[in-house]
Amino acid sequence: MNFLSSKTCRWIALALRVALGANFMYAAYMKLQESWTLFAIDIEAYGILPHYGDGPWLELLARTLPWIEMALGVWLITGIWLRASATLSAAMMVGFMGAITWALVKHLDINCGCYGPGEKISWLTNARDGSVLVASLALAAWSYLRDETRSRNGLMNFLRSKTCRWIALALRVALGANFMFAAYMKLQDSWLLFAMDIDAYGILPHHGPWLELLARTLPWIEMALGVWLITGIWLRASATLSAAMMVWFMGVITWALVKHLNINCGCYGPGEPISWLTNVRDGSVLVGSLALAAWSYLRGRTAPPAAPVNIEA
Repeated sequence: MNFLSSKTCRWIALALRVALGANFMYAAYMKLQESWTLFAIDIEAYGILPHYGDGPWLELLARTLPWIEMALGVWLITGIWLRASATLSAAMMVGFMGAITWALVKHLDINCGCYGPGEKISWLTNARDGSVLVASLALAAWSYLRDETRSRNGLMNFLRSKTCRWIALALRVALGANFMFAAYMKLQDSWLLFAMDIDAYGILPHHGPWLELLARTLPWIEMALGVWLITGIWLRASATLSAAMMVWFMGVITWALVKHLNINCGCYGPGEPISWLTNVRDGSVLVGSLALAAWSYLRGRTAPPAAPVNIEA
Protein backbone atom coordinates (compact mmCIF):
# COMPACT_ATOMS: atom_id res chain seq x y z
CA MET A 1 0.00 0.00 0.00
CA ASN A 2 2.91 2.36 0.59
CA PHE A 3 3.93 2.03 -3.08
CA LEU A 4 0.38 2.77 -4.28
CA SER A 5 0.47 6.09 -2.43
CA SER A 6 4.06 6.92 -3.36
CA LYS A 7 5.09 9.77 -5.64
CA THR A 8 6.50 7.30 -8.20
CA CYS A 9 3.17 5.50 -8.50
CA ARG A 10 1.28 8.78 -8.82
CA TRP A 11 3.56 9.84 -11.68
CA ILE A 12 3.00 6.48 -13.42
CA ALA A 13 -0.76 6.90 -12.97
CA LEU A 14 -0.56 10.43 -14.39
CA ALA A 15 1.34 9.14 -17.44
CA LEU A 16 -1.30 6.44 -17.98
CA ARG A 17 -4.10 8.98 -17.63
CA VAL A 18 -2.57 11.32 -20.19
CA ALA A 19 -1.75 8.50 -22.64
CA LEU A 20 -5.18 6.91 -22.42
CA GLY A 21 -6.99 10.24 -22.52
CA ALA A 22 -5.01 11.43 -25.53
CA ASN A 23 -5.72 8.13 -27.29
CA PHE A 24 -9.49 8.45 -26.84
CA MET A 25 -9.52 12.15 -27.75
CA TYR A 26 -7.49 11.48 -30.91
CA ALA A 27 -9.81 8.61 -31.90
CA ALA A 28 -12.83 10.90 -31.40
CA TYR A 29 -11.19 13.76 -33.31
CA MET A 30 -10.42 11.56 -36.33
CA LYS A 31 -14.02 10.30 -36.47
CA LEU A 32 -15.47 13.78 -36.13
CA GLN A 33 -13.43 15.02 -39.08
CA GLU A 34 -15.71 13.05 -41.39
CA SER A 35 -19.47 12.63 -41.70
CA TRP A 36 -21.02 10.27 -39.17
CA THR A 37 -22.34 8.22 -42.11
CA LEU A 38 -18.79 7.00 -42.92
CA PHE A 39 -18.37 5.75 -39.35
CA ALA A 40 -21.83 4.16 -39.57
CA ILE A 41 -20.72 2.25 -42.68
CA ASP A 42 -17.67 0.93 -40.80
CA ILE A 43 -19.85 -0.17 -37.86
CA GLU A 44 -22.43 -1.83 -40.09
CA ALA A 45 -19.71 -3.82 -41.88
CA TYR A 46 -19.09 -5.82 -38.67
CA GLY A 47 -22.60 -7.28 -38.95
CA ILE A 48 -23.14 -7.16 -35.19
CA LEU A 49 -25.89 -4.61 -34.69
CA PRO A 50 -29.37 -6.02 -35.31
CA HIS A 51 -31.13 -4.84 -38.44
CA TYR A 52 -34.61 -3.67 -37.48
CA GLY A 53 -35.70 -1.90 -40.60
CA ASP A 54 -35.00 1.78 -40.06
CA GLY A 55 -34.14 1.36 -36.40
CA PRO A 56 -32.07 4.13 -34.74
CA TRP A 57 -29.29 1.97 -33.26
CA LEU A 58 -26.71 2.31 -36.02
CA GLU A 59 -27.11 6.06 -36.36
CA LEU A 60 -27.26 6.50 -32.58
CA LEU A 61 -23.96 4.67 -32.06
CA ALA A 62 -22.23 6.39 -34.99
CA ARG A 63 -23.28 9.83 -33.76
CA THR A 64 -22.64 9.40 -30.03
CA LEU A 65 -19.57 7.15 -29.71
CA PRO A 66 -17.05 9.81 -30.84
CA TRP A 67 -18.42 12.25 -28.26
CA ILE A 68 -18.34 9.58 -25.56
CA GLU A 69 -14.68 8.93 -26.44
CA MET A 70 -13.95 12.67 -26.34
CA ALA A 71 -15.58 13.05 -22.92
CA LEU A 72 -13.80 9.94 -21.63
CA GLY A 73 -10.47 11.37 -22.78
CA VAL A 74 -11.13 14.61 -20.92
CA TRP A 75 -12.16 12.73 -17.75
CA LEU A 76 -9.02 10.58 -17.83
CA ILE A 77 -6.61 13.47 -18.35
CA THR A 78 -8.23 15.70 -15.71
CA GLY A 79 -8.78 12.83 -13.27
CA ILE A 80 -12.51 13.56 -12.96
CA TRP A 81 -14.41 10.42 -11.87
CA LEU A 82 -11.17 8.48 -12.34
CA ARG A 83 -12.48 5.17 -11.07
CA ALA A 84 -15.52 5.26 -13.32
CA SER A 85 -13.64 6.58 -16.37
CA ALA A 86 -10.84 3.99 -16.08
CA THR A 87 -13.42 1.23 -15.69
CA LEU A 88 -15.41 2.51 -18.67
CA SER A 89 -12.18 2.66 -20.70
CA ALA A 90 -11.47 -1.00 -19.93
CA ALA A 91 -15.06 -2.03 -20.69
CA MET A 92 -15.02 -0.22 -24.03
CA MET A 93 -11.77 -1.89 -25.04
CA VAL A 94 -13.22 -5.31 -24.22
CA GLY A 95 -16.16 -4.48 -26.47
CA PHE A 96 -13.91 -3.22 -29.27
CA MET A 97 -11.62 -6.26 -29.08
CA GLY A 98 -14.61 -8.60 -29.07
CA ALA A 99 -16.02 -7.00 -32.22
CA ILE A 100 -12.65 -7.07 -34.00
CA THR A 101 -12.03 -10.69 -33.00
CA TRP A 102 -15.46 -11.60 -34.33
CA ALA A 103 -14.68 -9.93 -37.67
CA LEU A 104 -11.26 -11.59 -37.91
CA VAL A 105 -12.67 -15.04 -37.16
CA LYS A 106 -15.30 -14.46 -39.86
CA HIS A 107 -12.49 -13.39 -42.26
CA LEU A 108 -14.16 -10.04 -42.93
CA ASP A 109 -12.04 -7.63 -44.97
CA ILE A 110 -13.32 -4.41 -43.42
CA ASN A 111 -12.11 -1.17 -41.92
CA CYS A 112 -11.57 -0.93 -38.20
CA GLY A 113 -13.23 2.45 -37.75
CA CYS A 114 -11.06 2.99 -34.64
CA TYR A 115 -9.35 6.16 -35.81
CA GLY A 116 -11.57 7.22 -38.67
CA PRO A 117 -11.97 5.57 -42.09
CA GLY A 118 -9.29 3.73 -44.04
CA GLU A 119 -7.64 1.44 -41.46
CA LYS A 120 -8.05 -2.30 -42.12
CA ILE A 121 -8.52 -4.64 -39.17
CA SER A 122 -5.83 -7.17 -38.28
CA TRP A 123 -4.61 -9.08 -35.26
CA LEU A 124 -2.22 -6.17 -34.72
CA THR A 125 -5.30 -4.00 -34.16
CA ASN A 126 -6.29 -6.28 -31.29
CA ALA A 127 -2.74 -6.19 -29.93
CA ARG A 128 -2.88 -2.39 -29.89
CA ASP A 129 -6.29 -2.39 -28.21
CA GLY A 130 -5.00 -5.00 -25.77
CA SER A 131 -2.26 -2.62 -24.63
CA VAL A 132 -4.91 0.05 -24.04
CA LEU A 133 -6.97 -2.50 -22.09
CA VAL A 134 -4.00 -3.44 -19.87
CA ALA A 135 -3.27 0.23 -19.16
CA SER A 136 -6.95 0.89 -18.38
CA LEU A 137 -7.13 -2.08 -15.99
CA ALA A 138 -3.94 -0.97 -14.26
CA LEU A 139 -5.28 2.57 -13.82
CA ALA A 140 -8.65 1.27 -12.63
CA ALA A 141 -6.96 -1.05 -10.09
CA TRP A 142 -4.77 1.80 -8.80
CA SER A 143 -7.74 4.15 -8.51
CA TYR A 144 -9.65 1.55 -6.50
CA LEU A 145 -6.78 0.47 -4.26
CA ARG A 146 -4.86 3.67 -3.58
CA ASP A 147 -7.07 4.78 -0.68
CA GLU A 148 -7.77 1.33 0.73
CA THR A 149 -6.27 0.16 4.01
CA ARG A 150 -5.10 -3.32 4.94
CA SER A 151 -8.32 -3.95 6.83
CA ARG A 152 -11.45 -5.51 5.43
CA ASN A 153 -13.23 -2.20 5.68
CA GLY A 154 -11.97 -1.35 2.18
CA LEU A 155 -14.51 -3.61 0.46
CA MET A 156 -17.29 -2.49 2.78
CA ASN A 157 -16.53 1.16 2.14
CA PHE A 158 -16.46 0.60 -1.62
CA LEU A 159 -19.80 -1.25 -1.63
CA ARG A 160 -21.36 1.68 0.23
CA SER A 161 -19.56 4.31 -1.84
CA LYS A 162 -21.23 6.73 -4.23
CA THR A 163 -19.12 5.33 -7.09
CA CYS A 164 -20.44 1.81 -6.52
CA ARG A 165 -24.02 3.05 -6.29
CA TRP A 166 -23.62 4.88 -9.62
CA ILE A 167 -22.17 1.74 -11.23
CA ALA A 168 -25.09 -0.27 -9.87
CA LEU A 169 -27.56 2.31 -11.20
CA ALA A 170 -25.93 2.16 -14.64
CA LEU A 171 -26.17 -1.65 -14.62
CA ARG A 172 -29.81 -1.51 -13.55
CA VAL A 173 -30.76 0.91 -16.33
CA ALA A 174 -28.76 -0.97 -18.99
CA LEU A 175 -30.14 -4.39 -18.03
CA GLY A 176 -33.67 -3.09 -17.57
CA ALA A 177 -33.65 -1.30 -20.92
CA ASN A 178 -32.33 -4.45 -22.58
CA PHE A 179 -35.16 -6.61 -21.25
CA MET A 180 -37.83 -4.00 -21.99
CA PHE A 181 -36.54 -3.58 -25.55
CA ALA A 182 -36.53 -7.36 -26.06
CA ALA A 183 -40.11 -7.55 -24.79
CA TYR A 184 -41.22 -4.60 -26.92
CA MET A 185 -39.81 -6.13 -30.12
CA LYS A 186 -41.59 -9.44 -29.46
CA LEU A 187 -44.89 -7.74 -28.64
CA GLN A 188 -44.83 -5.85 -31.95
CA ASP A 189 -45.77 -9.10 -33.72
CA SER A 190 -48.18 -11.94 -33.09
CA TRP A 191 -47.19 -14.40 -30.37
CA LEU A 192 -47.37 -17.07 -33.09
CA LEU A 193 -44.14 -15.77 -34.69
CA PHE A 194 -42.32 -16.00 -31.37
CA ALA A 195 -43.80 -19.46 -30.83
CA MET A 196 -42.37 -20.55 -34.20
CA ASP A 197 -38.92 -19.33 -33.16
CA ILE A 198 -39.18 -21.22 -29.86
CA ASP A 199 -40.44 -24.38 -31.56
CA ALA A 200 -37.49 -24.34 -33.98
CA TYR A 201 -35.10 -25.09 -31.10
CA GLY A 202 -36.76 -28.50 -30.70
CA ILE A 203 -36.64 -28.45 -26.90
CA LEU A 204 -40.28 -28.05 -25.84
CA PRO A 205 -42.74 -30.88 -26.55
CA HIS A 206 -44.96 -30.26 -29.58
CA HIS A 207 -48.11 -31.25 -27.72
CA GLY A 208 -49.65 -29.52 -24.76
CA PRO A 209 -49.97 -25.87 -23.78
CA TRP A 210 -46.28 -25.20 -23.00
CA LEU A 211 -45.29 -23.63 -26.30
CA GLU A 212 -48.18 -21.17 -26.38
CA LEU A 213 -47.82 -20.43 -22.66
CA LEU A 214 -44.13 -19.54 -23.02
CA ALA A 215 -44.64 -17.49 -26.20
CA ARG A 216 -47.45 -15.49 -24.61
CA THR A 217 -45.92 -14.91 -21.17
CA LEU A 218 -42.15 -14.54 -21.67
CA PRO A 219 -42.34 -11.04 -23.26
CA TRP A 220 -44.42 -9.79 -20.35
CA ILE A 221 -42.03 -11.37 -17.84
CA GLU A 222 -39.16 -9.58 -19.59
CA MET A 223 -41.08 -6.30 -19.54
CA ALA A 224 -41.83 -6.63 -15.82
CA LEU A 225 -38.24 -7.63 -15.09
CA GLY A 226 -36.99 -4.55 -16.95
CA VAL A 227 -39.26 -2.30 -14.87
CA TRP A 228 -38.14 -3.97 -11.62
CA LEU A 229 -34.46 -3.56 -12.50
CA ILE A 230 -34.72 0.11 -13.48
CA THR A 231 -36.85 1.07 -10.46
CA GLY A 232 -34.84 -1.12 -8.05
CA ILE A 233 -37.94 -2.96 -6.84
CA TRP A 234 -37.02 -6.40 -5.42
CA LEU A 235 -33.50 -5.82 -6.69
CA ARG A 236 -31.98 -9.02 -5.30
CA ALA A 237 -34.72 -11.16 -6.81
CA SER A 238 -34.82 -9.34 -10.15
CA ALA A 239 -31.02 -9.40 -10.62
CA THR A 240 -30.95 -13.11 -9.73
CA LEU A 241 -33.84 -13.82 -12.12
CA SER A 242 -32.02 -11.88 -14.85
CA ALA A 243 -28.90 -14.02 -14.39
CA ALA A 244 -30.93 -17.24 -14.32
CA MET A 245 -32.77 -16.30 -17.53
CA MET A 246 -29.49 -15.52 -19.32
CA VAL A 247 -28.04 -18.89 -18.30
CA TRP A 248 -31.14 -20.54 -19.73
CA PHE A 249 -31.03 -18.50 -22.95
CA MET A 250 -27.32 -19.20 -23.45
CA GLY A 251 -27.86 -22.91 -22.83
CA VAL A 252 -30.63 -23.10 -25.40
CA ILE A 253 -28.63 -21.15 -27.99
CA THR A 254 -25.53 -23.29 -27.37
CA TRP A 255 -27.67 -26.41 -27.87
CA ALA A 256 -28.91 -25.09 -31.21
CA LEU A 257 -25.41 -24.09 -32.35
CA VAL A 258 -23.95 -27.49 -31.44
CA LYS A 259 -26.78 -29.13 -33.41
CA HIS A 260 -25.96 -26.79 -36.36
CA LEU A 261 -29.52 -25.48 -36.49
CA ASN A 262 -30.01 -22.58 -38.90
CA ILE A 263 -32.76 -20.82 -36.97
CA ASN A 264 -33.70 -17.41 -35.64
CA CYS A 265 -32.74 -16.42 -32.12
CA GLY A 266 -36.10 -14.91 -31.18
CA CYS A 267 -34.28 -12.72 -28.65
CA TYR A 268 -35.36 -9.37 -30.05
CA GLY A 269 -38.22 -10.39 -32.29
CA PRO A 270 -38.11 -12.29 -35.58
CA GLY A 271 -35.38 -12.14 -38.20
CA GLU A 272 -32.14 -12.51 -36.19
CA PRO A 273 -30.24 -15.77 -36.91
CA ILE A 274 -28.36 -17.32 -34.00
CA SER A 275 -24.56 -17.28 -33.87
CA TRP A 276 -21.83 -17.57 -31.28
CA LEU A 277 -21.90 -13.79 -31.11
CA THR A 278 -25.43 -14.11 -29.74
CA ASN A 279 -23.97 -15.99 -26.80
CA VAL A 280 -21.25 -13.38 -26.38
CA ARG A 281 -23.91 -10.68 -26.17
CA ASP A 282 -26.00 -12.70 -23.73
CA GLY A 283 -22.84 -13.45 -21.75
CA SER A 284 -22.25 -9.74 -21.23
CA VAL A 285 -25.81 -9.43 -19.90
CA LEU A 286 -25.14 -12.41 -17.62
CA VAL A 287 -21.98 -10.80 -16.23
CA GLY A 288 -23.84 -7.55 -15.58
CA SER A 289 -26.66 -9.44 -13.87
CA LEU A 290 -24.27 -11.41 -11.65
CA ALA A 291 -22.40 -8.25 -10.68
CA LEU A 292 -25.65 -6.49 -9.78
CA ALA A 293 -26.93 -9.51 -7.86
CA ALA A 294 -23.65 -9.78 -5.93
CA TRP A 295 -23.75 -6.09 -5.04
CA SER A 296 -27.39 -6.26 -3.93
CA TYR A 297 -26.62 -9.23 -1.66
CA LEU A 298 -23.38 -7.86 -0.22
CA ARG A 299 -24.40 -4.29 0.46
CA GLY A 300 -26.89 -5.47 3.10
CA ARG A 301 -24.16 -7.48 4.80
CA THR A 302 -21.81 -4.51 4.99
CA ALA A 303 -24.07 -2.02 6.71
CA PRO A 304 -22.23 0.42 9.00
CA PRO A 305 -22.07 -0.75 12.61
CA ALA A 306 -24.62 0.80 14.92
CA ALA A 307 -23.45 3.63 17.09
CA PRO A 308 -22.70 2.63 20.70
CA VAL A 309 -25.47 3.34 23.15
CA ASN A 310 -24.62 5.39 26.20
CA ILE A 311 -25.91 3.45 29.18
CA GLU A 312 -24.30 5.56 31.87
CA ALA A 313 -26.64 6.43 34.66
